[in-house]
Amino acid sequence: MSEEKIFIETPCLYYDKINMNNRCYVKGAFEESCNKKVPVTLEFDDNYIYDDPDKVIGHAELENRDDYVYSYLTLNNTEEVRRYLKDCGIGIYANKVQFNERKDDSKRIITEITKANIQAIGLTLTPSDPDLRIKEDNK
Repeated sequence: MSEEKIFIETPCLYYDKINMNNRCYVKGAFEESCNKKVPVTLEFDDNYIYDDPDKVIGHAELENRDDYVYSYLTLNNTEEVRRYLKDCGIGIYANKVQFNERKDDSKRIITEITKANIQAIGLTLTPSDPDLRIKEDNK
């Protein structure tokens, strides 16, 4: 394994935008998560453990911006990580979630996340927002 790291800068969530899971992150909901370092893993599952050293592939520093939370990723330079980066997106794992539900004009139930604490970032093949795919210019 190479000692070199992979650096990526990319948004990890957008505020006030409804994603494919019918969630909308209210502006400022993640302010307390910013200016800290969180682990990065590959994919999430039902038994997600973000602090397992065997699953952590790097870390992310989070920054709150006007319309989104920005992430500075530092990843291990392994074959598995490089393979994922060819076609993946970003997902978040959060706890202490506070939310409201509302119906939009088409009667869909929208979950508005008003406050939460990001615990980890995941590289995922199926991001909930297609705009969160990692593009070549992010690398």
